[in-house]
Amino acid sequence: MQSGCTIVMAGILLFALQGKPAPAASLKALLLTGVLAALCLPVPPLDGPLLALLVAEAVISPFTDTGHVGPWALPLIATAALAVYSTTVFALTFGVVWLARRGASAKENA
Repeated sequence: MQSGCTIVMAGILLFALQGKPAPAASLKALLLTGVLAALCLPVPPLDGPLLALLVAEAVISPFTDTGHVGPWALPLIATAALAVYSTTVFALTFGVVWLARRGASAKENA
């Protein structure tokens, strides 16, 4: 399961960061990359379910409402996890793109 996740995340990041000499990714593409890569991450503990499964369950849970807290707590947990994960992945990806562009412009100026 985790090796499949790693392959999918690598494909997403390779697609988003393609370009020579520096990635030509726009802010919109980096945001989408952050969300897609975050969906591939496991929810703690590390052998836990993927965030994509938690988000899918969160979409279904209001329709299975039994009057308990569970069906309404799951969407809140999924939303918070998706926000934290995608923001972290976006920040890391943006940093990599910024460094690559900076390095490419330094080579052009030299």
